Amino acid sequence: METSGISYKTSPIDTLPAEILADVIERCLPRYTPSMWTTHNPRTKPFSIEASHVCRRWREIALGDPLIWSRIAICVPQVEMFESFLERSRELPIHLRINFGLPSAWRSALASLTPTRQSLLWTMISRLAESVQRCFKLEISANDREIITTLSSVLSNVAAPNLKEFSFVKSGIWTISCTDSPIFGGGTPQLSNAITVGITYSSPWIRPILKNLTYLSLRNVRESTMPNRRDFESLISASPSLTHLVLNDKCFESDFLSFDPIPIPTLVTLEIIYGDDDLLHFRELLTSLHIPALQCLSLQLSLVLNLKQTDVHFIQIFVDTLRMKHYDHLRELRLFDIELKFSTAYSLIYCIPSIEHVRCSEGSIIVPLVTRDEDLMRQYTFLQYFDLWPNLHTVSFGLAPGVASLRKLEGQWVRTPGSEA
Repeated sequence: METSGISYKTSPIDTLPAEILADVIERCLPRYTPSMWTTHNPRTKPFSIEASHVCRRWREIALGDPLIWSRIAICVPQVEMFESFLERSRELPIHLRINFGLPSAWRSALASLTPTRQSLLWTMISRLAESVQRCFKLEISANDREIITTLSSVLSNVAAPNLKEFSFVKSGIWTISCTDSPIFGGGTPQLSNAITVGITYSSPWIRPILKNLTYLSLRNVRESTMPNRRDFESLISASPSLTHLVLNDKCFESDFLSFDPIPIPTLVTLEIIYGDDDLLHFRELLTSLHIPALQCLSLQLSLVLNLKQTDVHFIQIFVDTLRMKHYDHLRELRLFDIELKFSTAYSLIYCIPSIEHVRCSEGSIIVPLVTRDEDLMRQYTFLQYFDLWPNLHTVSFGLAPGVASLRKLEGQWVRTPGSEA
């Protein structure tokens, strides 16, 4: 077809079969990250809607594929969008990410909201309760005590038979009342992963979800009161299947050294995110846990911490603790956003000789140490007499799958370029 000398031809993508185009759209849907809680703009249209507005054919394909609408990220004002996604995803299991934080534009406390805005909020909570049974992954964020209380009441007897991953982020320094109802009282038989931020361990939000958990992330906010040891021990004992635990340095009261270490016999992976300059508290956190089967240890610095002021003492505490704990089964070590000096890196390697896989930044001194860099060997001649980490076979430069790495093949280190996950 030609009009006014301009040639209109079918775009190559329009020649794709409908099922291929639908798959392309599905692969372009966003993979949500924790930072998106703060960057989510309610005025931004989701990619599913944008794709359905390209042309008539794209709209027909998008509306005909419920999978395209099964990943939902919304906030309080977007009730109509929420209902639209629920309808278009039909009966498919859904990944629901819902932010109950009151928009700054509303500029009012919950009790002072206009009837229209209160209606939007309660409708959103009601729709959430109705759709929980379809969720295989549910992420909730809230910043208001009354909203949390209402959520716990509405979700108290709800069953979540398909739920496998649950995340709850509470902002603010107030605590959830222990009189709040426990969530998912109807059961969560498939739930294996849980992430909480700002939730105390005695909270009724926590209790019903622990039995089958294999992954648990407990993050406390800096301003909050730290939970006590009794609640933490109770939480661990209620999680008999736990294999992966993520903690930050504000997870415990600072008197743990007056007690015996807390045993976590099933734990295989421990991640610690360090974001404070209280070195004594960090030492107590490390020494308070007894993990005889530990195979993977990860240490990462929070972006709010300037480690250069405490580098030497911080790393030395870490190394001393590893030496004292005798982690005989430790096979993987992850160190990120940490600057190691040669002496501390050498001490770290020496005290845990069984490492097979290390993850770190490309600039870490660990890399030339374990790969026996020629320049480093000439600088420190005594290294020629030691086979550091003799079982090491992989050095990865990042946490995500598909990152660049070094692999040991037939005694030689070969670089593997990164690829898309």
